[in-house]
Amino acid sequence: MRGCGYVSTLWPLVSLTTFRVRPTKERSARVPETSALPSEVFSTDSIATRTPLVRVNSMNSDSVPCNPWLLRKQYAWATDGFFMSLFDIICMVDWNDQRVLITGGLGFAGSNLARRMLDEGADVVLLDTVREEKLLTVEDIRDDVEIADVDVREEEPIRNYVSEADTVYHLAAKSSRPAANEEPRKNLQINCGGPLNVLESAADLGNPPRVVYVSSLATLGNVPGTIDESTEPKPVDMYGIHKRTVEDYCQLYTRLKDVPTTVVRPANLYGPRAPLHDTGYGIINQFVGDALRDESLSVFEPSDLRDFLFIEDMVDALTHIGQDDRAIGEKYVLGTGESRTMKQAAELVTDTAGGGSLELVPWTETWQGIRRGDVVIDPSKIEEQLGWSTSVDLEEGLEKTVDFYKSNREKYLD
Repeated sequence: MRGCGYVSTLWPLVSLTTFRVRPTKERSARVPETSALPSEVFSTDSIATRTPLVRVNSMNSDSVPCNPWLLRKQYAWATDGFFMSLFDIICMVDWNDQRVLITGGLGFAGSNLARRMLDEGADVVLLDTVREEKLLTVEDIRDDVEIADVDVREEEPIRNYVSEADTVYHLAAKSSRPAANEEPRKNLQINCGGPLNVLESAADLGNPPRVVYVSSLATLGNVPGTIDESTEPKPVDMYGIHKRTVEDYCQLYTRLKDVPTTVVRPANLYGPRAPLHDTGYGIINQFVGDALRDESLSVFEPSDLRDFLFIEDMVDALTHIGQDDRAIGEKYVLGTGESRTMKQAAELVTDTAGGGSLELVPWTETWQGIRRGDVVIDPSKIEEQLGWSTSVDLEEGLEKTVDFYKSNREKYLD
């Protein structure tokens, strides 16, 4: 086909001009099959029996709408250089009327992402285990989103919601690293079983949704030197091992089952809408809570370097990734590229909050085996490939964070 000249090279690109927005799925293309995942690993008493669905090859079936990413794969030989750039522009997603499913949607990151997706015009579904205190994070947008009270371990409900989604952001997880070591089976069921349910559900569809998986730097372990996408993962705890396992799931499902996935490893997150009584939502948020209560900020290693990522920048990165097909099959490390010592960060928090004091303390027993030294991130890959970079430095981010919690003290702090 290469010898057919520019006409045969261009026709797939010309035809794709109708796919500026990913088409709405035709749900009727799904039919039952009989295979199932092993229940002894991921099942709980509350999990429904799974009835998987046959995948229809969307490149060969007239009953399933065209998937631009699959076309991009098929015509990769014909779309290099200028034409590949044109193809990527054509395949950029307009979020208007796209159905976005956010697992862990009532959490810190999920609730912030939900607001951005609403601003972009998306139809947003937040999937989470619903408790009254969690609903505080979406209090002002509750009427604008659909909230699904579903545990990510429940296969049948997950399958139903994934089948209706155009993009899935998987943020649901147990985030405590010490707790993962103490309860490894429970952590496995949620942090591996949940994402696997999402990926299997997507693989059963002829036109699978985009799946963006939010992983962790814990997959890398204690890394000397600068961290980028080429850094070899050497997790040192259950949490990191389970997160690393799901990264492998994502790559496998993209390669073998045409599920368009992307993996992100964010730096230490901070910002509005984290429950400050819970230490699992980032050290900066914990520091802010301590400072606003005028309590001491426990600093373990004052000279250790960390990269702190404001939640709005994280959400912006996820938005870029979810709408750009160049991100499919990729892995990105997200950070500012500018690290601060823990002592500098703690002092900046107390200065901004106008309260609190530093206290140097030894590592607790639960953190002894999983603590790490410096975290220095090179975010150049996503900057070069997708044009994303952070826009909020630590000083500005802390001002926004402190102002939010001061204004919402009784909801998040007291």
